[in-house]
Amino acid sequence: MSYNNNMEEIDILKMMKLLDEKKDDPKVKILLHYLNFFDQACDFVLSKTELSTLESAQLSPMPLDQSVGLSKGFLSFLSPRYPGVLEEYKYDNRVKFIDNSKEQFGYGSASLNEEGKPVILYGVHLDVNDIYLLVHEFMHSLNAEGKGLKDRDVLTEGFAIYSELLVNDYLNMSNFRPDEVNQFIKIRLRSFYERAKKLKEKINIIKYIYSHPDEVNKLKEKANSTYISITDESELLSNMQYTFGNIVSLILYAKRKNGLFKDEDFVRMNEDINSSNGFEVFSELFPRGLLLDELVNGYNDVYSLVDESELKK
Repeated sequence: MSYNNNMEEIDILKMMKLLDEKKDDPKVKILLHYLNFFDQACDFVLSKTELSTLESAQLSPMPLDQSVGLSKGFLSFLSPRYPGVLEEYKYDNRVKFIDNSKEQFGYGSASLNEEGKPVILYGVHLDVNDIYLLVHEFMHSLNAEGKGLKDRDVLTEGFAIYSELLVNDYLNMSNFRPDEVNQFIKIRLRSFYERAKKLKEKINIIKYIYSHPDEVNKLKEKANSTYISITDESELLSNMQYTFGNIVSLILYAKRKNGLFKDEDFVRMNEDINSSNGFEVFSELFPRGLLLDELVNGYNDVYSLVDESELKK
């Protein structure tokens, strides 16, 4: 059997099995329901080849105490109770720092300890990037528990990345050097490009499966016995989660700029994932569904933060 887009039979077999095994995963549900949108969104992002050439500059050192203090200052801007929540995490030793100075992009996670309480782990660079990372993981921690946990993946990454954009605005208003502050946004945009490129490959396979039912039907038995590795699963789910997260963050940023999304709504919705169904929050955010023009507007707003003269020549 011959395939297009340089696909191999094993690629189709793995995707068939993944879609069957993960059909109840919120990320897969969103991807399949809005497959044409994600296909167009990836094409749009990949047309912005300038994103693949974005480079970050050397940043000035920033002590950990300073970055934590600035993080709390931003969080108080969102909600007066958030600095106290972060202090509670620190007092209970639920904020863990690891040396990530040799990595260009930060690592972080928000999980639950044995007592069911949120724990933040993030890689420290000892520069301004630490503020973005701590706030990102803090926003995750606020919906890391509760009966809505299963569906939180629908929006939690988008909300966490959106918080980075708000941090960027906050720091720019605090008279930080724009060339330093905007470095994290450059890294995020480049990551968006790379994730979209990988997701587009998976979308092409899904589209092939949907458009060739007779051929695919003959492969079902082989697909059922195909081995799926953690890497195979991650290639779809992780790239889906972060690509969708970037899309949500850009759309919300444009909505906020136009007065259509308020900070108090963001605070409420981010925590609502915890106590309700993530899809209900999604429906409230996007009553008309996902629209490409809203993504384009968000991209233009965020890319305007990046100085084009700093693009790699």
